[in-house]
Amino acid sequence: MSRDREVAESNSLLTRKYQDELIKIWRTELLLGVADPNADFLEIDGSSLSAVRIVAQIKEKLGKMLPFSVLYDYPTPAALAPILLTLNGDSHGEFL
Repeated sequence: MSRDREVAESNSLLTRKYQDELIKIWRTELLLGVADPNADFLEIDGSSLSAVRIVAQIKEKLGKMLPFSVLYDYPTPAALAPILLTLNGDSHGEFL
């Protein structure tokens, strides 16, 4: 297996892990009964308060710090998970 393919598979597994954790956070903070990777924060009337709580949970559970405004650009677990992959720990990355 080539190094590029190994990295791609590793990234895919990590992205899936992030997505699964984000789904749990969405379900808890937005009181969703269904585990849906495409549950859209904006469409289910996510508030600024719930955005702050979600970002706090992401930092606590995944060690990733980002501004709550990122939820408006990447409003689903499926969209946000690959973005988390690009961040290192408490970095705000490209979001500032």
